[in-house]
Amino acid sequence: MDISCSSTVSQDVTQHVNIQQKQICFLKMPNETKAITDILNDPTSTPHAVAQAGEGIFLTMYQAPPSECDLNNHRYNSFVKSSTKIKANFASLPSTKGAAKQHSIRVHLKTQQCLDNDSLNPEHWGSL
Repeated sequence: MDISCSSTVSQDVTQHVNIQQKQICFLKMPNETKAITDILNDPTSTPHAVAQAGEGIFLTMYQAPPSECDLNNHRYNSFVKSSTKIKANFASLPSTKGAAKQHSIRVHLKTQQCLDNDSLNPEHWGSL
């Protein structure tokens, strides 16, 4: 494994795990999240499946209720909730669905490259 690759992935994950000063323990995530990470780690996953799995991870990280399945809806609900406070913190809003999609696809490609899986064409995993 390439050291720079490992370091980049580690920094990327650390930045997104530390949400609102809370460390999320991925070991305590529900079984559905295990299925999501399996999709993200599978080199044969499609970009669409990776994007959906990534959205699920973002919903979990931002502590969306189990009934919520759309990141943009959760972002809107978080915005409404935050805007009613005296001191709103809009920086803590969840990412948009599009940003989560791009991030997930980029991380999937980088992870596969770090695992020496060169079967993915970066041109197909760039901007979708």
